[in-house]
Amino acid sequence: MTPLTRTEADFISVTRLLMISGLVFHHLFEIPGSTHSPRLSVENVEHFVPEFVNAFFHMAFMTAVPLLSVISGFLFFHRPQIDYVKLLSRRFYSVALPAWLWSAFWLAFAYILFMTTGDRFRWVDYGFENPSAMTFVNGVFGVTREPFAFQFWFVRDLLLTLLLAPIIYTCLRYFGWLLLPFIGIAWLLIPDPPLFFSGNVPVFFTIGAWLTLPQSPPLGRVLTRVSSMRWPLAVMFAAALVCRVMSHAFGPLESFLQSHVFLCLLRLLGALTMTALLYRLVTGADTLTQQLNRFSGCSFFIFAVHYPLIELLQELAMGVPGHATAFGLFCSWLVVPLLTIAISISVALWCEKRLPALFNLLNGGRGTASEHSGSRQQSTPRGAALRPELP
Repeated sequence: MTPLTRTEADFISVTRLLMISGLVFHHLFEIPGSTHSPRLSVENVEHFVPEFVNAFFHMAFMTAVPLLSVISGFLFFHRPQIDYVKLLSRRFYSVALPAWLWSAFWLAFAYILFMTTGDRFRWVDYGFENPSAMTFVNGVFGVTREPFAFQFWFVRDLLLTLLLAPIIYTCLRYFGWLLLPFIGIAWLLIPDPPLFFSGNVPVFFTIGAWLTLPQSPPLGRVLTRVSSMRWPLAVMFAAALVCRVMSHAFGPLESFLQSHVFLCLLRLLGALTMTALLYRLVTGADTLTQQLNRFSGCSFFIFAVHYPLIELLQELAMGVPGHATAFGLFCSWLVVPLLTIAISISVALWCEKRLPALFNLLNGGRGTASEHSGSRQQSTPRGAALRPELP
């Protein structure tokens, strides 16, 4: 196994941070003051520009889960020896335990808010009028429905995928790249796979695992090749997003543009496009990459905090005069997610400084800066090998 170079490690850290930040924009859903879902076409909306922008970026950041899954699969298997017991034990403390603690915290928060405010906040209700044991089990672990802090469905699917990792890797070693078309076809044909909330996590995790096989092309070569096609990819991805958002204008093609198959193709194209653009960023903008690496360790905190924080900030936005105008909707779309990200990072930095033991537990043992950020300050050559940051 070849250790990661600084550039490859930079790409992983920056991608994780920016994709999770993109999830915050994705989870804005309807702009405060609007009832239009960004998953629908923008036919007959009152304020076209902000609704189009929201829908465009909402759909664009559906690529976050695929890319984060590829990174998880790659880092899980990118090592000289694979000890599944040891690896799963590490993931328990770095992923499962902090996710469950955060989920329990947000579920308790929602219950208290529901009991004190009733139905004032519709998004708080998680079946609290007639709670049962499954209300708690699902709210924290997401067994039969998404957890209350619904971003943690991704962690639940990732943990299930990790349990299947020995089977996935055995199949990859036996079939090699030939396994990928088969799971791709299943992904297209089965919108609701058994056990999983979505097929995106196991499919893209498998792609990340495939990249670690001895016969697979090195990560750096793959990133370089994809980056060389960044502009054609960006044009095709933007066109696909416009087609999805404006699907009502394509007549009989509307049903296909709104279909599961087109959404899968959109995710795949988006993952390639984001990979190309972000790798170009880390190879061509060293100062910006260094700044992003300063906060890359906050990625999990942003992921854990952003919902329902973003819902609370939307409630505040609804009280701002003019929020329902076109300009107000655009400002809400931009400011609410950015403020959510800023607050999440600020809380992480404060907690790391003031309550380090608690921060270590809630952030899965990660610091707020990337593990190799110090090496950047020492001008580590781009070809130098680095230890990969754990997912």
